Amino acid sequence: MLTVALLLSLCFQPPAAAPALTVSFGDPVQEVKLTKEALAKLPRKSIKITEGNGKDAEYEGIPLDEVLKLAKVPMGNELRGRSVAPMVVIADANDGARAVYALAEVEPSFSDKLILLADKRDGQSLNADEGPFRMIIPSDKRHARWLRQVKGLTVKKL
Repeated sequence: MLTVALLLSLCFQPPAAAPALTVSFGDPVQEVKLTKEALAKLPRKSIKITEGNGKDAEYEGIPLDEVLKLAKVPMGNELRGRSVAPMVVIADANDGARAVYALAEVEPSFSDKLILLADKRDGQSLNADEGPFRMIIPSDKRHARWLRQVKGLTVKKL
């Protein structure tokens, strides 16, 4: 009887929650959880890159500025003067790794640099080693800021 109950409980477990991305910003700090479904509605880009091992890959995802706009982080005309220079975006990964991006390199009115929050590689969702999200910066010569398993973003003034 206990075995049957255990088997039934395993069969009827609720599905795992879809991954969400947490974005924190402001003073006082506001925290916004963006679901994968909400992110899927944003404009997407694809880029082909050659990875460190020499193999080609195509990553697809959302430009970071679009993610920040969805979270209602002040962008565009709201960024001006001296206040922009000390602003950064800090990406946090599940393994404790962090990477920093200047807000001016994310904002299209300051820079043409693409910083992509990728959720697909070669047409498939990222595997558990890379995803659910990964930062891709094609203009970086070294991939030190290409963070894997991104779980959150924090926008703050230094």
